[in-house]
Amino acid sequence: MSLPSSSSSSSSSSSSSPSSPSASTPPPLHAMHIRSTRQLVLGKAVGEGRFAQVFAASDAAPTASDASDATASGGDALASGRKYAVKAVSRRAVRREHQEAAIMIERDVYKAILAPPAGADAPPPASLPRVAGIMAAPDMFYFVLPLYAGGDAADWLATPLALDVARALEWLHALGLVHRDVKLENVVLASNPDADLPLAVLIDMGCVRVLDDSPLAAAARGYEAKLLATPGVRRLPFAGTVPYMSPEQLRVPKTVGRASDIWSLGTLLFAMILANASGPLPFEHTSEMDTMQAIVAGAYTPAAQAVLDASASACPLVTDLIHRMHTLDPAARPTITDVISILQSALDAETEHDGATASVPAEPADPDSVTATDGATSSHDRDDAAS
Repeated sequence: MSLPSSSSSSSSSSSSSPSSPSASTPPPLHAMHIRSTRQLVLGKAVGEGRFAQVFAASDAAPTASDASDATASGGDALASGRKYAVKAVSRRAVRREHQEAAIMIERDVYKAILAPPAGADAPPPASLPRVAGIMAAPDMFYFVLPLYAGGDAADWLATPLALDVARALEWLHALGLVHRDVKLENVVLASNPDADLPLAVLIDMGCVRVLDDSPLAAAARGYEAKLLATPGVRRLPFAGTVPYMSPEQLRVPKTVGRASDIWSLGTLLFAMILANASGPLPFEHTSEMDTMQAIVAGAYTPAAQAVLDASASACPLVTDLIHRMHTLDPAARPTITDVISILQSALDAETEHDGATASVPAEPADPDSVTATDGATSSHDRDDAAS
């Protein structure tokens, strides 16, 4: 994969982009997508973080040489119009924030999803994003990912969507990967023509921690050792989003395991299933310090406790599950396999009670809306949380 030279990108930008990008917009990209060479034309920015921007992009019309190259390499004929999200990451900002190891791990995780390494017991579920291209330039990294148009997860109240997220975590956990930033903003919806509900996709692998039992561990430890050998770097950067963090993620972030994601998923289930994505999260206070103290103490806010109490009879399985997922002792929390089993039982109970899934859109999603695949509203936007 390669980026065009400055001269070629300038001419391509003026001739094929539907609208002229601003001066800060990276140039059009060339990417190897599976077996075919495509030119991607960047559109508007759809997300922004501390050291990354996410742009909508589409395939440019293929040239004769592109088609010839694809045919010669056994690829398919090129088709224009496919939509992507391009996450453009500033190398300068990555160095400033000491995120070099996180970017390399993010790259490795996307590669593992696309081509699972030895040790993966099952193929990744559709609820994990498939990278279409990973590129490096002197001053930028680029991740080319799907651009989802299924609407906003906050517009849905759905146990099936929570199951999609849990299955994504199940695959990551089986590979020795802890996501560390499970939150509503990192769940996007993909169109699902085979079902009444869209498919929930868990995005943003920029905070992943690689455990020692992972096939990616050797490479990850190497990235981290190189970073820690950098003058002025004494520890790995803080990662995550405070209202969703587990107590151990706040106290000893460098040692968090799979159980930390279980806590965060419990907070997500509260938002997706019980609270309809409205109002504060279970431990969230106006002050971030108060939020952290509530998490460490395992003390729900009065508003959250009222929601849980009101849901105890209507959603007993989910309510009890959330309480168990928010157990202070990580070893006492259910595993992700346990969570999936209980959510499936809750879904079966909903279906039996109503004759169909009780999950309905709280507010119809805008069919014309698109959601950035990665980084649009990530922990990287926070001054106190970066991968």
